[in-house]
Amino acid sequence: MRPKHVLLQLGYTSKRRLEAIAAFAKAHNWFITLEDRSSLPRGWTGDGVLTLLRARQPRLVAYVRRLAARGIPVVDLSICHPEVSLPRVIGDHAAIGALAADHFAERRFRNVALFSKDFTHTEQLRFDGFRRRWRGGRPLELLWRNEVPEKRYDDWNALMRWLVK
Repeated sequence: MRPKHVLLQLGYTSKRRLEAIAAFAKAHNWFITLEDRSSLPRGWTGDGVLTLLRARQPRLVAYVRRLAARGIPVVDLSICHPEVSLPRVIGDHAAIGALAADHFAERRFRNVALFSKDFTHTEQLRFDGFRRRWRGGRPLELLWRNEVPEKRYDDWNALMRWLVK
């Protein structure tokens, strides 16, 4: 049986994720091409793609849609673009949020907020999981970069003062 040629188009990823993919590829006779930037190799052909669709990647989203429309299997390792109909392998983001709520409650935190420089579907799922579980004190606040004045976002101390306020 000829090896499957699988493109990994992940951009930033963790060593642990790459090791897990490599182990799976070895066990299933895959030949891997790793593309660790946010653009795709011109003229690539192969048997399938593992991708990590992140926020603000319209060219990659369009490319992945074209591949899927041509019948090339594409699997997304994120949930940032739920509007793109693809098979996905993702963490349970609601459970991650609930686990964070438990962590803070066990330590008797009373004031918490979710802050993220991006607010994607992933953050929404985590926030929803946290909010459903949170029993600590004040209502949970949701903050993201668009609410932070730009000058504060680039200055850690100013950002911390803004978050505390």
